[in-house]
Amino acid sequence: FSAILFLLLCDPADAVSVPMGYESCCREAKLMSVKDSISHLIAVQVLDERVVVLSRGLESLPIELGEREARNETMRAEADGMEAQRMQTMTRANSLENDVRDLQARIEKLERQQLSLRDAGAVAIAAHEAEECRSRMGHGEEEALTALDKAEELEPKIAEARKEVEEDAVEIEMFRETVARDQEDLKIEIEQLKERRAQRIPRINRSLFDLYERLLPSRKGKPMAPLRGEACGGCGMAVPANDRVKVKAASTIATCRSCQRILVEQEIWAAVREATQT
Repeated sequence: FSAILFLLLCDPADAVSVPMGYESCCREAKLMSVKDSISHLIAVQVLDERVVVLSRGLESLPIELGEREARNETMRAEADGMEAQRMQTMTRANSLENDVRDLQARIEKLERQQLSLRDAGAVAIAAHEAEECRSRMGHGEEEALTALDKAEELEPKIAEARKEVEEDAVEIEMFRETVARDQEDLKIEIEQLKERRAQRIPRINRSLFDLYERLLPSRKGKPMAPLRGEACGGCGMAVPANDRVKVKAASTIATCRSCQRILVEQEIWAAVREATQT
């Protein structure tokens, strides 16, 4: 450090010789620069991953609310459908009862005609028609009773369905309030994470960060991966020995020859991720 400071403070024209240890100091500064850039970039990826997770949660909240509202509308439609069926059944029962009354009146008229008619044939015809009316009236009464029974059976089902719809509607309103609060909290947390990310970027080597940004879309938000043994922790492909040496030394940028992810030494990877997540 003293050698570097010396060079920074001295006029280059006055420098007649390089201080002892200068080259080793430069190598150490370069090594620290690469290691620092990699460490900060790991932290950026952790923050990016968290932003993605929270953003998905933020997007899913209105979707979930919409699904619950749609389900409630389906429940309401089913209750309305049962009510419509009950009303239709009642209308049919009333119509049948009217038909039965008309048939009863016709039978009574035919019976009176039988008493007043003198012709045996005409009496027989009136008697036959009265018998047909009685048969139709019997069927009509039976069908009307069946319709009334069906309508009566639907009443408690409709009441229960209405109750469930209203209870679900209350829960939806409570969930709507929860969604609003969660959305606000998630937006705040996402902004905080983005601020932390922005603070890291100036400390990262520009070319390294540009590479990270280029890989970000194609590597599904994970442009960096740890070296796991002799393989890339991203795609699992073997990493050549000379590349593994570069990764462990952290003296230069090393990438996987298969997936192009930026490779990082496992200990640095684990330590930075743990520190960033806490």
